Amino acid sequence: MASPLQGQHRQLFGRFKFLVDIEGFVSAAFQSASGLKYNIAKIEYWEGGALAAFKEPGRVTFDDLVLERGVSYDTDFYEWVLEVVDIVSFAPGGGGVPTPFYKRNLTVKQLERDNVMVLAYYVENAFPTEWSPGDMDNTSDEVSMDMLTLAYHHFTREEIGGAA
Repeated sequence: MASPLQGQHRQLFGRFKFLVDIEGFVSAAFQSASGLKYNIAKIEYWEGGALAAFKEPGRVTFDDLVLERGVSYDTDFYEWVLEVVDIVSFAPGGGGVPTPFYKRNLTVKQLERDNVMVLAYYVENAFPTEWSPGDMDNTSDEVSMDMLTLAYHHFTREEIGGAA
């Protein structure tokens, strides 16, 4: 008689325990960070006489990373956006400077309940593509939220901690 399969315990992490460190900024905590996502195109082709398509991976793209936090006196997001908008002032050579100074690396850190970092997502060459100071609504009791959308080149995941 076969014995039932025994699964291994998986340690799951709460989605509310995370930090985002942006290179060059001392920044407030974020309410949400979303958009770390690989998109791999699917290429289908048929060879003569085949009844089913052959499938191969194609180009890889990444969704934009969206960060949200409560509006405060901090102007770091706004100033970063200005670096991209007014490239001539921030990069004296003007547009076409080979290494844009406005690109930043950042780390999204997944924390365990005791605030120990267990996973890290390293995001390379991010820059702002959209910034919003939040909606203003006199009938709402909610906190106004800054939203920053970032395009980035690539991200990688590193497992820091191990299962207890």
